Amino acid sequence: MEIFKGASVLIAEDEKWRRIALKSAKTGTQVIMVVSEGCHFSLDALNTLASDTDLHHQLKQNQLLVMVSSSDTSPFRFVKQWNAAHPQLPLHIPYHPAEWTQVKTASVPQFFIFKDNKLVKVMSGWAPGVGDKNILLSLLKEVQ
Repeated sequence: MEIFKGASVLIAEDEKWRRIALKSAKTGTQVIMVVSEGCHFSLDALNTLASDTDLHHQLKQNQLLVMVSSSDTSPFRFVKQWNAAHPQLPLHIPYHPAEWTQVKTASVPQFFIFKDNKLVKVMSGWAPGVGDKNILLSLLKEVQ
């Protein structure tokens, strides 16, 4: 089963919202990061990713997709503001939660690591400092 079969996201572009149908990577590693506006750990993780060029580069090499939790009730303003300030790290909104059955978040932030289209690792949380960055990079190394 493909990760994103039938899945789509919304993204803000030029003051309009556009729905994008996604295709999963049939081979290789893919990282999905799920965040929430109301969670300071999510904001810490986003800000770290935006400011740490090495971490950002390594996650982008692993087909990073950053999206808000499907349980966020009205993330549009937050996503628009974040994307305007950080165009290199756009946030996406899940179009319909039923499309995202393999990305179930019990807490945020959460990192889902897929290898050859199969979920292989999940990391939850983000603490200040470099500890969680190192854990995330170690998980990526394990699956490559």
